[in-house]
Amino acid sequence: MRRFFIFVITSAVTIQLTFGQAVDLLKAALNKAKGQHRYELLLDLFEIHYESNPDSAEYFANQTLELASIEGDSLMISRALTAKGFLHRLEGNHDSTLICYQHALDIASRNNFREREKFILNQMGSYYGELADYGKSLKFKMSFLRMNKEDKDSIQLASAYNNVGLIYYRTGNYLRAIEFINNALDLKRRFNSNLISTYINLGLCYTALEDYQEAINYYDNVSKLCNEDCDTENLIALYHGYGLAYENSDFEKSKNYFEQALKLSRANHMKLRLVVGLYNLSRLTIHENSLEKALKLALECQQIASKYQYQRWLKGSYKVLSEVYSRSRQFELAYDYQRKYDSLNEIITGSEVRSKMSILEQEVQESEMALLKEKEAQVLKSRNQLLIGSSAGVLLLGGLAFFFYRSNHFRKRANKQISKTLKELRATQDQLVAQEKMAALGQLVSGIAHEINTPLGAIQGLIPPVNDHFAFVTSQLNLVLKEVPEDRHTLVLELMK
Repeated sequence: MRRFFIFVITSAVTIQLTFGQAVDLLKAALNKAKGQHRYELLLDLFEIHYESNPDSAEYFANQTLELASIEGDSLMISRALTAKGFLHRLEGNHDSTLICYQHALDIASRNNFREREKFILNQMGSYYGELADYGKSLKFKMSFLRMNKEDKDSIQLASAYNNVGLIYYRTGNYLRAIEFINNALDLKRRFNSNLISTYINLGLCYTALEDYQEAINYYDNVSKLCNEDCDTENLIALYHGYGLAYENSDFEKSKNYFEQALKLSRANHMKLRLVVGLYNLSRLTIHENSLEKALKLALECQQIASKYQYQRWLKGSYKVLSEVYSRSRQFELAYDYQRKYDSLNEIITGSEVRSKMSILEQEVQESEMALLKEKEAQVLKSRNQLLIGSSAGVLLLGGLAFFFYRSNHFRKRANKQISKTLKELRATQDQLVAQEKMAALGQLVSGIAHEINTPLGAIQGLIPPVNDHFAFVTSQLNLVLKEVPEDRHTLVLELMK
């Protein structure tokens, strides 16, 4: 699709159309495009407009996001969110930038869009670097570095080394910065990649270490390469580098380089490069005692750096303004800006940030050790593949035998348990039957005893009155015998018996 874009613009130049007419041609093609081609055209239009017309750029990014959301295209949703985040980043909208980037990163990570995830990690690391939040910047850049190591992507790995080196440079750890940037240089030389940005960064580090001649040697190498192929941003960076390197030895040459860098930055609407140029030139102008010019440059630097949250350069503008007001004998303002400088400097390069960076570096080292161990394990695995293959059958048979043994063992245990349970059930049943028999027998005996005890009780109850009555009858016998003739006595006695 990029080829189509180039074709349209080239055709526009060939047939003498204006750039605006070429854009209209792209829009017309957009109305007819479908599927993936429509996405690519929308993103092409975004790239055309993001600097000159941010509103139109945001419209095309939103159109891409809306279309991707309707079609459920997660990759395009992530790309559209990244585009929106980049646009908000240019506008200085900190919160919206981070929300878009983080959402895009989550989608890419969740769906294993590895190249997209690496791209966003790199973008977030750069953005936090612009905000001078070097702890978070290092975190994302180190993740970008680690993933490229895993993927063995040497070109992007070189870029990652270079970027991590810059973070160490900005926090004052220049030797550590040189170590990482040299790693990038070795990789680029191995694959014949462009060395310009790496040479520039090494020049910055040696300038900070006050080895100005070594820094100038690197810049001279860049200058030779720029005669062949050098984009505007690298050219501006080269001018800044030369300006810093010559600052202590050739004031006019240094000033001239800074002015060229500032002019190019304004012409190309490069906000970050413009802020750097304003800071360096304002700082240099103080030494000429051109305090009014220095004040103007520093105030512009402060305004842009504050708007876009370029914290490092905002800190620099505070320092310059403090010095300008001090030389102008406006001590209250000088003190106010010095206080702002000290506060921001503590945030950027304080012990807490350094501590976080040390922790992150340790985590990266541990991650690298884990990767090394994993590679060693893979080598060992490849060496033993034959042994593993031949023993697999034995292990399988052993596993089956063990399985059957365990199955038989469990079956025996189950049968034993079932038999035990059955015996217990039978014993319980017998016990219950015996208890029922004893209960029935008890009821029977109780009934018989009741039937016997009832007449016996009645008889026992009648014995006393019978005895009394018999005694009475016996006592009356003599009276009866007197009334009966003697010859009848024997008959009466027989009757009584």
